[in-house]
Amino acid sequence: VIEVTEKEMPALRARLALELADPHTYPFFEFRIYRTESRLFLFHKVPHVISDRESLNIIFRDIADAYAGKELKPEGISLYGICDELNQMIESPLYAQIVSYYKRLLHDLKKWTAIPEDPTGLPAGQDIVVKTLSASAKQIASVKKALKVSGNVLFMGLMALSMAIQTGDSEITYAFSHNGRNDSRVKRTYGYLVNTGICRLDVRPSRTLAAFFRQIQK
Repeated sequence: VIEVTEKEMPALRARLALELADPHTYPFFEFRIYRTESRLFLFHKVPHVISDRESLNIIFRDIADAYAGKELKPEGISLYGICDELNQMIESPLYAQIVSYYKRLLHDLKKWTAIPEDPTGLPAGQDIVVKTLSASAKQIASVKKALKVSGNVLFMGLMALSMAIQTGDSEITYAFSHNGRNDSRVKRTYGYLVNTGICRLDVRPSRTLAAFFRQIQK
């Protein structure tokens, strides 16, 4: 338990919220308890690479239930079990085929070139990629509102447009992650659970940005 004063607490909370976890020097999973003259504060730090938002809800609900003397429910599927299945998959012939495919793909991407400093010569609409790289949070929010898309959709579109610039292709295919908690058995599983999907996009310059982002949203 770390002793602090009520006066020090606001600045401490702000500083802790901005701390970044370094996997080389910082523990992956940490709790701290701070005590002021009248209150106790529980801080939990965990990097996103091993935890999603629902995991935080699970662990803090469990802490509240344990504090209240309630019996804790077990996980339906443990992440340890999932890791065992993944290890078995890595040893399979299918995994070797997947690795071989991506090695060939990355080899082909050596023809990529850097995005030019002056984007005016880029195909119509694709200069939004370069502009967004230096945009403020307020400007990005404005773009999302104008296009009527979420932040994830905007990011996916910009990624596709960047790949189109680099490769010169009019059709871009890439993988993306989405919610991996659509199985009731992992409702109480702690960890970073995602599924992988495949997105194929038409990025011809003749299309408007609105039409381009609508296909992603769909």
